[in-house]
Amino acid sequence: MLAFSLILMLMAFWFPASAVPVELPEDFSFLGVVTSRLVSILLYAASALLISDQIFFDKRVQWVGALYFCMVAILPFANGNGILALTSLLLVRSLVALFACNQYGANYIKLLYTVFMILGFMTFVTPFVLYLIPLYLVYCLFVNVFSARLFLASLLGLLTPFWIILGTEYVFGGSGVLADSVLTGINAAFSLSVGGNSHLSIILLVFALMLMLPAVATFVRSAYPTKPHLRRRLSFIMVADAYLLLLYCFVGNGAMLFYFWQLPFLTVLATYLFSGKQTKRINLYFIVVNIVMLAIATQSLWLKR
Repeated sequence: MLAFSLILMLMAFWFPASAVPVELPEDFSFLGVVTSRLVSILLYAASALLISDQIFFDKRVQWVGALYFCMVAILPFANGNGILALTSLLLVRSLVALFACNQYGANYIKLLYTVFMILGFMTFVTPFVLYLIPLYLVYCLFVNVFSARLFLASLLGLLTPFWIILGTEYVFGGSGVLADSVLTGINAAFSLSVGGNSHLSIILLVFALMLMLPAVATFVRSAYPTKPHLRRRLSFIMVADAYLLLLYCFVGNGAMLFYFWQLPFLTVLATYLFSGKQTKRINLYFIVVNIVMLAIATQSLWLKR
C-alpha cells in the first residue's frame, strides 16, 4: 500500500497543476511547485505516522497509517496542495488530543483547551474548520466529560489564536487586513450550496460509502471491541465520518476540504472492517476496494494532465 501511494504521488509530480472539477484552497505557492509538493507529502506522512502511533480504537491494528496514506494518494491533483496537507495534520493532532480525554486520570481542561486552540489556529488557514466545533463537542458528550468549566476552557482555547494574532496586529498598528480576511472567510464558509456534482465528486462519495456502510453494519452485528470506551470512540468515528460526508455534499465551496478531513475517520473504519475475521467475502471485497482506488487515482491523474 505504501509503495502504491508513493508511486501515485511521484507520478503526480510529472503533471502540472491544472483546473479540476473540485474547489481547492490556496496552496503554498510562495514555496514553488516542487517544494510545495514535497512539503505536502511529508505532512501527509507525518499524519499517517501519528494515526499509526495513536490508533483510534485498537492498538493491535498496525497498518492503518499505510491505508490512510494510500487513500490520500488516490487524488494526485490534490496531494500536492500544502493547505490540505497542513490542515489534515492539524486535524489528526487535535483528534489525538481529543481522544485522550477518554483516558483515566486525564486533565480534561488542559486537553480541551489544546484541542480547541488547534482549531483556532486552523481557522486562520481555512474558516471551514468552524464546522468541526459541534462535532468535537458531541464527542465530549459521548464520553460524558462536558461541563460549564470545560466549555469555558474550550472557548478560551478557540479564542486564544485570535487574541494573539489580532492583538499583535492592533499593538503594532496593523491595517486590520487579517481581521477583515478572516471575517470575510467565515461569512463565505457558512454560505451553503450543493457540493460539486461532477462525476468525480460522485465517485468519491460512493467510494467513501463503500467503506463506511459495511463497517457500520459490521460494528452493529459484532461485540468487538469489547471495552465500552473503545466502542464509544468507534461510534463517534462513524458519526464524524457521516457528518463530514454530509458537509461534503451540501457545502460546495469547501467540499474538497471536508472530503480530506473525513479520510482519517474513513481509514479507521476501513481498518476495522478489514482487520477483523478474515473470510473469503471480506478478502474479495478488499480486492474490489483496491481496484476502485486504482480507478479513482487513474481518473485523478487524467484530470491533472
